[in-house]
This record gives sequence, C-alpha cells and structure tokens, in this order.
Amino acid sequence: MSDRDNPVIIMAMGRSGSTLLMRLINCSPDIMVWGEHNGFLTAFGRAFHALTCTFATDCMRNSERFTEVVLNQQPIILSRGERWSCEWVNAFTKSDVLSAFRKLIVDLLARRVPEGVRWGFKEIRYHGEEIELLRTLFPRAQFILLLRNPVHVLQSISRHFTRGDPKRTMQTMLRYLDFLALVQKQLEHKRQDVLVSHYELLLESPEEQLSRLEQFLGTSFARPNCEAILSERKKLREPPADVHSELAAFVETSRLPIDPGKVLVLADQYRTLLNAARTPQTVAT
Repeated sequence: MSDRDNPVIIMAMGRSGSTLLMRLINCSPDIMVWGEHNGFLTAFGRAFHALTCTFATDCMRNSERFTEVVLNQQPIILSRGERWSCEWVNAFTKSDVLSAFRKLIVDLLARRVPEGVRWGFKEIRYHGEEIELLRTLFPRAQFILLLRNPVHVLQSISRHFTRGDPKRTMQTMLRYLDFLALVQKQLEHKRQDVLVSHYELLLESPEEQLSRLEQFLGTSFARPNCEAILSERKKLREPPADVHSELAAFVETSRLPIDPGKVLVLADQYRTLLNAARTPQTVAT
C-alpha cells in the first residue's frame, strides 16, 4: 500500500468553493482528485471502530485460542469455570481489519488512477471523526480544509438548499461552527498534514495561494489551466466589513432560532482561522 497511502483530501462546508479547489489541484500532473461520494466514510468509520475498539479487540484476543478449533471443525470443549469462552472467536485480527478497510477505500476511490499519481477526493459531509479514520488507514494523507466567508456560505445554502427554512438554516450554521472547531483543533495540535485554504484568498491572490498549495503538496500546477479555471469566476463579492454584524443581521432577517452567543463564536473563530490561510506552509515530506 506504500504507493497509495498518501491521498489528498479536501474538506469544506457546502458552497465554500471545494469544487473550484478540486479543479485547481487537478491541474497538477501528480495528483488526481475525485468529487464527492455522499459521505459514505462516516458509516464506514463506525464499522471500523466497532471492529477495532479496545473492547472488541480484547474480546477477540481472549477467544482466539478457539480459532483453529473452528477451522478444523472440531468440537469446542470448555474448561470448567473459565471466565472467557468462545463468544468472540473469529478468523480475523485488527491488522486484518486495517488491511481490508484500506483496500476497499483504495479500490473505490483510487480506481483507474495511474501508478505514480496520487489519488484524493473532496467532500462536504466530513467534519468530524472521518479525518482520524483516514489518518489511521493512510499515514501519509494530506488534508486541505477550505474556508469561505460564513455570511456568503449561509446566504448561498439558504437560497439553494434550505429554501429559507429557519430550522434547517440554523442547523447549517451549527455545522459550520463544528467545522471551524475541527480546523481549530488541527491547528492547535500543529498537524503538519493539514493546510488551511480560503476561497476568497484563492480569487484575490491566486499566485500566492497556488504557491502555498504547491509547497504543501510537493507538486506544481499548470498555470495556464489554473488561469482558465479562475477566469470563469464572477467578480469576487466584497467581504463584509464586520462579519459578526453581518451574521447577526442574517440571523435576524432569516429568523433563525439560534443563541446569539454562538453567532459571536462563529464570527470570532472565522476571523482567527482566516489568518491561518495566509501562513506559509512547510514543504511536503
């Protein structure tokens, strides 16, 4: 698996520009990033945890002495009074689970990717445990966490998806808050496999941001292709002068049933993380 353990994974909220970022990264001859897959790794991760958590692995380890008995189709004879029996006897170990789950993901998400080319995907439905699952299965994975001004994200989602429904729009705002918390956690742990990118900065300062991506991923992009993709963008919307005030106004106008304190936290976290999208990144290893 050494040639497939280094995927490039883009995570973002919907309507944040993840499709644009995917297209730009695909201007590299070294990387092939696929689109979304309906977030199937969330359920996949729960199954992985069920098989690899301490409780399950301890139980199977205590019953593994019966594995050969079952394989040889011999009767299972239990000693009188023994604590552990054969309830958890199985033919697989934790390392088998790791190998099987890793192979399934590669078979699905690295299909038809040429040898020597890195695979990857972008997804807007992963904001939690999936990142640790992917780190476990693919030790050299790199993650690009994409931000966009939350006012514009929420306006776009409300217009295109939640149809102005206050409850659904509020849930979207809370998911964005969770996503920012995930980004903050990665930065606090000083993860070298994470790069924070930003939609508005990609359009404002494309050369600077493309260079950051190149340095992080250890590749280069065909600039004429990038320029052709970026030229499709309409004029960049002016960012709000005060994110918190604009968010509060959006909440009031949309009648969202959300605690004003959470609106303030969202605005503050976004402003803090925006600086991380300007920070130089270490070269890929």
